[in-house]
Amino acid sequence: MMFSQSKKKEPKETRDPQELLEVLENNINEIQEIIRSARNEKADLRSLLTSVENERSQTEEDRRWIGELRNEMSDVRRDYDQVKVRVEQISNSADRLESTLEQAFAFEKRMDRIEKIVSKITSSEDFITSISQKVDTILEKFEKSGGSALQDSLRGITELEERQRKAMEIIDKLDQKISSFTQVTSKTQNDLEDVVSSADAIKNRMAELEREIENFRIMKDKIDNLNSLTEYVKSKVKALDQQRLVVEKANEEAGKLNALIWRIDADLKQVQNKLGSLEKTEKNIARIEGMLQQSQASINEIRRFELFMTETTQKMEEMRQLDSSLDRKLVEFQRNSKHIDQVSEKVHEINTQSKNTEAVLNTLAKHQQMVESTRAQVMEYEKAADKIRVKVEEVTQEWQIIDAINQRIKSAEQQIGEIDARLDSVAEKEKSIAGFESRLNEI
Repeated sequence: MMFSQSKKKEPKETRDPQELLEVLENNINEIQEIIRSARNEKADLRSLLTSVENERSQTEEDRRWIGELRNEMSDVRRDYDQVKVRVEQISNSADRLESTLEQAFAFEKRMDRIEKIVSKITSSEDFITSISQKVDTILEKFEKSGGSALQDSLRGITELEERQRKAMEIIDKLDQKISSFTQVTSKTQNDLEDVVSSADAIKNRMAELEREIENFRIMKDKIDNLNSLTEYVKSKVKALDQQRLVVEKANEEAGKLNALIWRIDADLKQVQNKLGSLEKTEKNIARIEGMLQQSQASINEIRRFELFMTETTQKMEEMRQLDSSLDRKLVEFQRNSKHIDQVSEKVHEINTQSKNTEAVLNTLAKHQQMVESTRAQVMEYEKAADKIRVKVEEVTQEWQIIDAINQRIKSAEQQIGEIDARLDSVAEKEKSIAGFESRLNEI
């Protein structure tokens, strides 16, 4: 009865490990898929980290370039200060040139007046020549005519001589004035030539100054743009420093994720090893089930032998009772000789039955040995079942470990999602940096 109860309990225990093994296989396949996806995400993270490192190197190059720009800005500021000093000098010289130009304009006005006076003098010389021609005509008339006409002509001549003398005085004065004016005009012409040359030089200088002022304005605009760009670059550098911190944190988290993936790989290897051991235990369980099925027939035979033993014991008791009764009857048979033959026949039958019972007892002893061997096998089976229970407990513990691994994987997926969000922000910042680089290239 004990064996039958243990046999009834064992199939339930053997079914539970099989179901657990099936569930374990399904979950291990899911874990392997999760690990594959995690490895793919790890590869994507590595590619993203390489791209981030490239962006970091580009940002470092941009920093160096910005440092060079700052140095150039300092050079440009020094040039700007020098140009400012030159512009101040040029503005002072321009004021001087304006005063000289005003003087030149006044001198030109004076020269126009002098030219007008000279034109008047030339017109008076023409008048003198016309007078001399008239005198010549009058003298010719005097030579032709005589008397009163001559006196009249002499009077006219004397008047003309006085007029001519006055005119000569005027002409001498005019000659003196003209000589003085010629000296003044020569000086003024020299001065005008100097002024014209200086005016040309001043015009060229003014054109150069205008070009330099235009260049200065352009440089000033560029410097303003560079100042705004430097401020923008400073803000971008700060943002890139923050991004560098984010990338370093992402690297740390990626390292943690790598360590976690390595741990998961190690746990998976352990789970696979334990799965192999579970497969071995499943095979052992199947073998034990086969052995139990084989021993079922022997157990049934043992049960039949037990029933037969109970029946034989009952028969033995009956035989003992019969023996006692036969003993009593023998006494009676001895008393009664008539029944001796019948009693002898019954004794012969009893002897044959006793021989049969001895043979049955021998077979029962053999079957008892078989029962003991089967009991030993059943004990071994119970020990194996205990081991299976221990392994099932280990499997449950492994399931708990797998649940913890799933939780870690979920946390790793959350971290990967955060890293993806940060990488998206890094990509947006890369786009802004690319726009900034395009602006710098345009500048």
